[in-house]
Amino acid sequence: MPFRTFVRQGVLTSDDLDLLQGVYESASAHFYSIDDMTMHKVVRTLIRHVQAGERDRYWLVQLAESELRRAAG
Repeated sequence: MPFRTFVRQGVLTSDDLDLLQGVYESASAHFYSIDDMTMHKVVRTLIRHVQAGERDRYWLVQLAESELRRAAG
């Protein structure tokens, strides 16, 4: 998962990684084909919100699902 790269660079903590990984897995569970560009866009969006202090898992899942639906057209 792309989140691991950010942890290695010191941008995210391991707690951030756990939160983001869980959010992404929940949000993408019903999408069968996600292209790399979309995945990275969603990941960047989630990272920005977590770095800004957002910790509400439900809200983050909704945000990611919204991004994925928008990309799916």
